[in-house]
Amino acid sequence: MDHLGALADLAESFPAPILIHPLDMSWAFDAANESLPFYGPPRRPSQPLTSLKDGDRLSFGGLEFLVLHTPGHTPGGVCFYFEREAVLITGDTLFRDSVGRTDLEGGDPRQLTASLRRLTALPPETRILSGHGEETTLARELRFNPFLREVAIRPGRRA
Repeated sequence: MDHLGALADLAESFPAPILIHPLDMSWAFDAANESLPFYGPPRRPSQPLTSLKDGDRLSFGGLEFLVLHTPGHTPGGVCFYFEREAVLITGDTLFRDSVGRTDLEGGDPRQLTASLRRLTALPPETRILSGHGEETTLARELRFNPFLREVAIRPGRRA
């Protein structure tokens, strides 16, 4: 709810495609996605929502990125990986020293664990830009983030 609250207003002022994973499309704009008294359900934009999925390769403004489905914080959580720039936009999947909550509607700690394990396969120099907090790198998180250290695939350890 905290990432969608202003989406309808923003879309009215700056029309652009709105991309969302189908597993989040079904509940993101209804009462399942509210946290009263702070956030009511976000208002659904008037323009159509476009579905995106794991493995989609998209480009906007000369930048190309890969969609990585990373459920756990929400069922349709995604990260955007800009391979050429070595940047990963993680939303609420991964933060500096932490991860997204799994105790809200749609959260699933086992799915988040699998998603984090998947991210550990990216190059360590990858810059992490999350939905909250400071920029970090995958190398730093592998060293200091207790959630990522726990799931990292190490030589001799099975996935």
